[in-house]
Amino acid sequence: MKKCGNIFEQLDKIDEIDVIRKSETLYKAKDDIQDILDYANIILFKKAQIEEKFLECIKLVENAKNKLKQNANFDMTIDDMLFHLWEEINEKYNRRSI
Repeated sequence: MKKCGNIFEQLDKIDEIDVIRKSETLYKAKDDIQDILDYANIILFKKAQIEEKFLECIKLVENAKNKLKQNANFDMTIDDMLFHLWEEINEKYNRRSI
């Protein structure tokens, strides 16, 4: 699980291409995705104590968890979540900051 958690720890340090490369570990962990996303929220909560912008990310992860529980397409849900997380964290690419 730690290997999958690395992507969430590094979202503020990597570019969009690296998000795609690192997301492969999440695709391989399909059976454990709910636990991984819970772990991601713990990581994001710790980061949110330092930087407020990570608070919105917790909502994005919870949204993805709910979609997966409702049998949404796994790959699309994970991709959508990761790109929105990356956008939220990297404010210069965030549409709301324009």
